[in-house]
Amino acid sequence: MKEKSQTSIDSISLINYSLKNLYQQLFRFSKIYKLNYTFHQENYQYIYKFYYKKVFLFKHISGRTPQNEDYDIIEFNGMKSYNKKEDDLREEYLYKVLSHIHLFNDNLDRWNIRRLDLSLDIQEEMNKILIHKRGKSKKHPIRVHNKSFYRTEEIPKSGRKTMKMTGVLYNKLYKEICFHNNIIDDYKSLSRFEISLLPKLMKNIHFVSDLKRYIDKYDVYLYKSSSECKNDKVLLNSMDRSTKLFKFKNYQSQIIHFNLEGVIQELKNIDRFIDIEYYYN
Repeated sequence: MKEKSQTSIDSISLINYSLKNLYQQLFRFSKIYKLNYTFHQENYQYIYKFYYKKVFLFKHISGRTPQNEDYDIIEFNGMKSYNKKEDDLREEYLYKVLSHIHLFNDNLDRWNIRRLDLSLDIQEEMNKILIHKRGKSKKHPIRVHNKSFYRTEEIPKSGRKTMKMTGVLYNKLYKEICFHNNIIDDYKSLSRFEISLLPKLMKNIHFVSDLKRYIDKYDVYLYKSSSECKNDKVLLNSMDRSTKLFKFKNYQSQIIHFNLEGVIQELKNIDRFIDIEYYYN
C-alpha cells in the first residue's frame, strides 16, 4: 500500500567558486556519455540533454560577486516526475556528473547548495488541501492563494531579489499528463506542495536543523471533504493575522508533514563526491 504523502527533492542547484575548468570538464563529460547541449546566450547557460530529455543545466558567471570572483552553477530540475525512466535518468546523471567532478579535481572545497526545491506529494485533490504560512515579512508579505490552480503565493515584483523562500500548490497529476505526456496509472489524484529555498536563504543554511525550521513555517492541512476545506479557507482569510494560528489549529483536519529522512540521505550521498558544507545534526 502506497503512503498517503511522499517527500522528495525536486530540484537542486549547486554552486562552486574554486574550480577553473569546469566548463571543459563538462564538455568532455558530454562527449563520454553522448549528451547533446544547447547554449542560451541571454542567461549564459548550457542545457545538457540525453536525446530530447533535459538532464541538467550549467552556468558560468564572471565577476558578479563583491570580490569580483567567477563561479559555476550546476542545476538538476524535475527529479520527481513519476515517469520512472526520466526520474532514474536524472538521478543517474546527477551522480555521474558528481563522480566526474570528483575524479578530475583535487580541490573540491567551496561547494554549496544554491537552491533547493522540496516537494510534498499528497494523494488527494487540491480542493481538500489548505496551506498556511506562519510568520510575516514586514517588507514583502507573502499572500497565500489556495484557490489558484498553480501558484499558492504571489511574489511582489519589487521583492523578487530579496525573497528567501516560496511555496506553490498544484495538481501534479494534471501537470504531468497535460504538460509532459506522462501516463500515471497508479494515482486517481495527486497534489504537490513545493517549497523553494532560494539563494538568499540557502547561503546561510548549513545544518539540517535549520532547514527543518524554515520548512516547518508552512502548515499543510488535509481535510476529509472539499466543503470543510473551503469553509476554513474563508474563515482563515477573514481573521486578523495575529489570531490566525491559534484559531486555525482548532479546526478538524489532518496535518501533513515533510519527511526529511530521504532528503537527508540524498544530501549525504551528494556530500560523498563534493564537500557541500552541510552538517546533519
